Amino acid sequence: MRALRSRLLKVVLLAWLLLLLLLQGAGCATEITSGMAAPGAASEGDSKPAESAKPAGSATPEQEDGPRPEDALKSSADLVTRVRAAVRDFKSISARAKLSRELEQAAAELPARRASLASRVAVATDGIRRSRRAAWVRDIRYSFAEDKQQIDALQAQVDEVSVAMASDRKRTDQLLAFWQRVKVLAVESEVSPEVREQIAEVIKEGQRAELALARPDAVIIPLQSTLVEMQELTESVLRTAERDGPDLLQDATQHDFPIWRVLQDVRKLPDPLGTALKTSRNMLHTGEIFIDQNGEQLVMHGIFAVVVLLVLLSVRSGASRWVGEEHEGQVARQTVAHPLAASLLVSMVASPLFYQAAPTVTVLAVYTLATASALVLFPRWLEPRLRRFGYLLGCFMLLDAFRLFVIQVIPLERIILTVELLLTFLMLGWTLRRRHWQASPFSERWAGFHRAVAWLWLFGAGVGLLGAVFGYGSVAEILGGGVLVSMYLGLIVTAALEAVGGTFWILTQSALLQRVNFIKAYRARVVTVVTRALRWGALLFWANVSLRFLTLDDTVKDMLGKVLGASLEVGALKVSVGDLAILALGAVLAVYSSRFIRFLLDQDVLPRLELAEGSRQVASSSIYYLALLLGFFLTLAAAGIQFDRLTVLAGALGVGIGFGLQDLVQNFVAGLILMFGGPLKVRDKIQVGDLMGEVHTIGFRSSTVRTYQGAEVIVPNSKLIADQVINWTLSDQKRRIEIAVGVEYGVDPERILSLLCEIARSHPKVLPEPPPNALFLNHGESSLDFQMQCWVSFDDFDSVRSELTVLLNHCFTEQKIGMPFPQREVALMSISPEVTEALRTLRNKAEEG
Repeated sequence: MRALRSRLLKVVLLAWLLLLLLLQGAGCATEITSGMAAPGAASEGDSKPAESAKPAGSATPEQEDGPRPEDALKSSADLVTRVRAAVRDFKSISARAKLSRELEQAAAELPARRASLASRVAVATDGIRRSRRAAWVRDIRYSFAEDKQQIDALQAQVDEVSVAMASDRKRTDQLLAFWQRVKVLAVESEVSPEVREQIAEVIKEGQRAELALARPDAVIIPLQSTLVEMQELTESVLRTAERDGPDLLQDATQHDFPIWRVLQDVRKLPDPLGTALKTSRNMLHTGEIFIDQNGEQLVMHGIFAVVVLLVLLSVRSGASRWVGEEHEGQVARQTVAHPLAASLLVSMVASPLFYQAAPTVTVLAVYTLATASALVLFPRWLEPRLRRFGYLLGCFMLLDAFRLFVIQVIPLERIILTVELLLTFLMLGWTLRRRHWQASPFSERWAGFHRAVAWLWLFGAGVGLLGAVFGYGSVAEILGGGVLVSMYLGLIVTAALEAVGGTFWILTQSALLQRVNFIKAYRARVVTVVTRALRWGALLFWANVSLRFLTLDDTVKDMLGKVLGASLEVGALKVSVGDLAILALGAVLAVYSSRFIRFLLDQDVLPRLELAEGSRQVASSSIYYLALLLGFFLTLAAAGIQFDRLTVLAGALGVGIGFGLQDLVQNFVAGLILMFGGPLKVRDKIQVGDLMGEVHTIGFRSSTVRTYQGAEVIVPNSKLIADQVINWTLSDQKRRIEIAVGVEYGVDPERILSLLCEIARSHPKVLPEPPPNALFLNHGESSLDFQMQCWVSFDDFDSVRSELTVLLNHCFTEQKIGMPFPQREVALMSISPEVTEALRTLRNKAEEG
C-alpha cells in the first residue's frame, strides 16, 4: 500500500511539473507572438497591415503598447512603410464600401414591394376575420411564408453588410486619428516637406474612404427601415390568424344565408370553374412554398418511409417461422404481405414529427395517401362490418377534398357540406341503434368510449347540419367540418395503430430481440403492454388534432389550466390541483418505472452476471428502492415542493419512529443486515423454532420461508436476527444421515460394521467425502445396537435415507441376520377353570395339526 501511494505521489508531482512547463511555454509563445505582430511592422509585400487585423472594439493606436505616433517620425524608412500600409488599408476600405448590384436593385424595388405587401396584408386580414375554415386560414398564413423567407434572407444580407461597414468605419476612424496626430507632431518638430507630403497623402486617402463609407448609408438605412416595416406586416398576419381566426365559440352566433337561398344562388354563379381553378393554383403555390421551406424535412421523411419499407421487406421472408396466434400476429402477417401500403401508412401518420406546419394541399395529400393505404390494408385486417364503415368514410373524405377546391364558391361549397353532414348524421344514427350497435365491432372493446364518441359525432353532425340549413355557416363549417375531419382521422389512426402494433409484434419475433430474456419469456405480455401504450398515445393524438380542427384546443387548454391552477390555502400551506395531479402521476410513474427496472434486472441483466442468487436478489431490491426513492424526489421537485420544507415532516417522522414505528425500523435494519452480509441468504435451509424450510426471499421488512409442505411463511427480519436460527446450508449443502439398526445377540459386530459401510458406499448419491462410517453403539435389552452414518446433499436427505433403509432390510434378509424385537414374559397369577380348559384344547389341536 505504501509503495502504491508513493507511486501515485510521483505521478501527481510529474504531472504538475509538466503543467507548469506547458503554461510557461505558452506564456513565452504569447510574448513572442505579440512582439512579432506589433502594429506598423508589416512589410511592403503584405496586402493588409497589422492594424487591419485588430478586432472591432479594440483600443486606438495611441492606447496600445505598440509604436506611438511620436515613434513614426523617428525613422524615415519606417515612416515610408507605414504610409504605404495605411494607403493600402484606406483603398481597400473604399473598394469594399460599394454596395452589390443586388442590394441596390432591392433598395430600388423595395418600396413598391412594401406597398404590395401592405395591400395583401389588408386583404388577408379581412379574409381571416371573415373565414370559417381552418384550411382557409392555414393557406392565407402560408401565402406569406415566401415573403417572410425573402425578407429574412434580405435582412440577413443587409445586416452582414452593415456589420462590415461598421467595422471598416471604426478602422478608418482609428487610422485617421493616428495620422492626424502624426501630422500635428510633424508640424511641431519641423520635419522635411517630403515627409509632410506623405502624411498629407495618407490623410487625403482616409478622407476619401470616409466619403466612400458615407454613400452606402444613404441606401442601407432606408432599406433596413423598410425591411423592419415589412417584417411587422407579415407578423401582423400571423397574429391576426391566431387572434381572429375561426373560433367555434366566438363565431357561432354569426348568421349568413339559409340553404334555400343557396339553392337559388347556384344558378347565378359567375364563373365557378375559374374560381375553383384559381383556388387550386393558390393551393399548389402554397405547396411549392412548403417544398422550398422543408427540403431537409422532406428528405428525412422520405428516408423514414424507406427504412420502414426495408424493415418490412427484410422480415417478410421469415413470416413462416413466426409463432403465436394473437391478433397482432394476424395483422403482422397481412402487413408484410403489403409492405408498400403499410410503410406509406406509418410514414404519413408520422408526418407531424417532421413538419411544424403544413398548407392545406400538403395536409390533403397526407390524408389521401394515408386513407388509401388504410383502405388497401383494411380488407386483410378487419372484419366486413368495420371494413364497410372504413370504405364509407373514404368516400366522405373524397367528397370533402373536392369541397376544398370550391371553398371560394360559397353556395356550391355549402351544398356539398350540407349533403356530407346529412349522410354522416344518418350513418351515425343508424349505427347507434341498439340492434345495430350490439352487432357492430365497436361494442366488443372499449364499448363505452366508442359509444360516447359516436354520440358526440352525432351531436356535432346534427348541430352542423342545422347550422348549414338555417344559415349559421360558422357552426356548419367549424363544428360539422371538424366532426368529419375527426372521423377521417379516427379511421387513419386506427389503421396506423394496427400497423404499428403488428410491426412491433414482428420485431419481437426477430432473433435480436429473442436474445432478450424477458421478451422471450413474456412475449405476448410485452406485446399487450406496448399495444395498450400505443393505443393511449393514439387516443391522445386523435383528441388533440380533433380539438384543433374544432378550434376548441385553446379553450380546452385554458379550462385545464384553470382547473389545475385551482388551489387550496390553509395558512402558509398552498396546494393546487396541478400539484396534486403531478404528485399522483409522478407516484404512478415512479412505481411502474421501478417495477420495470427490477423486472429487467431480474430477467436479463443480473442472470448474465456471475453472481449468487442471493446477491442478485439484494442488487435487484436495492436498485428497485433507489429508483423508487429517486422517482419520489423527482416528483416532489416537479411539483415545486422545496426540500427544505420537508424538515417538519422529517421531525414528525422521527417522533413517529420513536413512539410507534420501532418494530418497523427494527425490521428494516435487520433486513439491511441480512441483505448485506448477514447469516442468511436466499435458498438457505433454515430452522427457526418449529418452522423449517427454505429462504425464498429477503426483503427490507420481512423475509419469506417456504416450508417443505409448500406453505410460504412471512417471518419478520428482526426474528431472524434476534432468535436462534439453525442454518443447515450456511457453509455447504451437506447433511449427515444417521440410521439406527439393531441385530440379535450372537452376530459378529465386525461383520455388521462392514456391511453397513459397504451398503452406504454402494449408494450413488452418498458423498465420498466425508466417507461413510458405522458405529457399534451399545448392548441393548434384546439387540446389539449399531448406527450407519453417511453424508449426502441436503436436497437428497429424505430420499437417500429411505433408500438406504430399504437396502439394509434386503441385505439383512439375504444374510439371514435377525433383527429382534423386544420380548416380554406374562405370568398368570390366577385363572378360571373355563379358560384353562380352552387353552388345553387349543394346545391339543396345535399338536395334532
